[in-house]
Amino acid sequence: MRSLTGQLDLAGIRLEPCGAAQWVARPSAPPDCTIHLDVRGNRFFTFRAKVQAAGLDGAHLLSRNRELPGNLKFVLRREGLCLVEDVPAAAAMFDPSRVAAALARMNAVLGEAEELEANRSSQAGVDLSGLMASSPRTFHERSGGRYAVDLETRRGRVKTAVVERVGIGMKVSLELGNLEGLTADSGSAIVHLLLRAGAEVRLARPVMDPRQSVAFEVRLEVTSGEEDLEAACLALTAAADVCDAEFGTLKDERIASLYLLATGTYFPRGGEQ
Repeated sequence: MRSLTGQLDLAGIRLEPCGAAQWVARPSAPPDCTIHLDVRGNRFFTFRAKVQAAGLDGAHLLSRNRELPGNLKFVLRREGLCLVEDVPAAAAMFDPSRVAAALARMNAVLGEAEELEANRSSQAGVDLSGLMASSPRTFHERSGGRYAVDLETRRGRVKTAVVERVGIGMKVSLELGNLEGLTADSGSAIVHLLLRAGAEVRLARPVMDPRQSVAFEVRLEVTSGEEDLEAACLALTAAADVCDAEFGTLKDERIASLYLLATGTYFPRGGEQ
């Protein structure tokens, strides 16, 4: 960690100790916002900042997650709504610029800066076919230059993740289902479940597209390698382990209503009052 902080100092970033395996990152935008850096189990460096939430719209947060740069995500933690990004520790120690980039992305979003133009680059796009071939997992080519891979969950179920190019990088995603046609209570309970799960699962973030299809996804950079792809697959497997059974259960309106009473939350689903 000492070598990392030294290299970040050169980039104008200070990490100030504030507890066991925790630092406060400076500078931050806005200045009154505190960005914490946690090191958990030497596997991930996790940036997090509490976000003021008035009139919280859970569906909007899931939709917003799809548009955030890097692997930034809005999640619900015990202290409230937070903006979080996980950086694999091994990659961060090898290339401290990844930590600096994560902090820059978080500052841009917290400061409501213009969206980072991460995908506007003269670099060539990621070589998906080469990366799939080097992985120990079996990937099946689909139409549109996409690839599919089967992930086995803890309960023995097989879920299919899809790998596709996004800009010059790529996205690995695992669709959970669709909220269209569900009752208000079921939709609200599932949104809450996904935002909570996003705080538990490292790397992967919960998202919702305009068709109300919900998923977890991991974004990978053009320089990502086999280890990054494997980390993404493991993260999505963990997300399925956390959410898959509960997702189906909460489609039952009676159970969803009890869930909302127990958690004391209600999230409108896009436009609902």
